Amino acid sequence: MYGLRYTRLDGRPYTHGTLDSLLSVPRSAVSTDELRARIADRIRAHAERRGLALSRLADEAGIGRATLWAIIAGRSAVTCDTLAKLAAALGVDPAELVRAPRQPKAAGPKR
Repeated sequence: MYGLRYTRLDGRPYTHGTLDSLLSVPRSAVSTDELRARIADRIRAHAERRGLALSRLADEAGIGRATLWAIIAGRSAVTCDTLAKLAAALGVDPAELVRAPRQPKAAGPKR
């Protein structure tokens, strides 16, 4: 209409589509349900390693027990603030609670 041309961040012309296509942002391979389950599993595992009951963990993190149980059950998304509090109470970096499980190293050839 006014001679404006929209381009994606990579320089290709933009015609129509979603915001993802406009920004050329790849979709995450992890769904929010999978991410919630991963975080819940990591919280449980770290609490068990430290010998902490979940109620004690909630107290040490300064969050409500119901909040922690909702996170563990996958009924509630964890906020950044709560994730940081839980990580501090567990003595780990917050990224540790979000990261994908480590893949076992492939066994090398026997000599």
